[in-house]
Amino acid sequence: MFVEKEYKLSKVSLSDFQLFLKSSIHPFYFRHNVKLIDSWYIQSEKIIKEYWEYKDIPHFNLVCRQYNENLRSIIDSKIAYESFSFVYRMGGGIPKNIVSVFGCIFNDKDEVLIMKSLLRQDTWEFPGGLVDENEPLDLAVKREIYEETGFNVDLEGITGIYSNIGVGNIVIGFKGRISGGKLKLSEETKELKFIKLEEKNISSYFKRDNFAIRALDAIKNKAQPIHKTT
Repeated sequence: MFVEKEYKLSKVSLSDFQLFLKSSIHPFYFRHNVKLIDSWYIQSEKIIKEYWEYKDIPHFNLVCRQYNENLRSIIDSKIAYESFSFVYRMGGGIPKNIVSVFGCIFNDKDEVLIMKSLLRQDTWEFPGGLVDENEPLDLAVKREIYEETGFNVDLEGITGIYSNIGVGNIVIGFKGRISGGKLKLSEETKELKFIKLEEKNISSYFKRDNFAIRALDAIKNKAQPIHKTT
């Protein structure tokens, strides 16, 4: 059984709340045998979303009671609101798809821009994020890259399309080049840098298997034409 948890931030910064998640909320769930599937930060709305997997309804109810007794007052002091919704299984998976995009972006030295996110500090990754409702994919990746890095980009095409079956996430990769702007950290970005990315050094930076696969495709595959919004 999957549950979507949403935190709306207003009283603390993303970095402070991320520390609270890792030090208090996540360990609480892990102790109660709840599995974290994935998490996202929607910068424009200052919302953190997480997907958790419970064994069944009784398991969920038990954990909720413990949560309210131990963490509720602390949570209320740190955020504007907290909510959850059930995501029911259909055909063995989550019956809705989240769409996200990323960009393998080069500078004039043919170096690739990579980042460390505050939500995933164990690995480097390409900048990107969730596609907003009714937002074209190419505009979404340009927006995400600008928000996270400060750079404007010109896109050359798509490098791959991926299905993250565990959370119903469709991921589209783009390749492009910097066209303007200036490097800057955002509220959700821990570190940014340019590297000479090659097959032999991908595993030194991209520590998650799915990120490494996407990085390899991005540098090896010829970019296909960008999709058209019709």
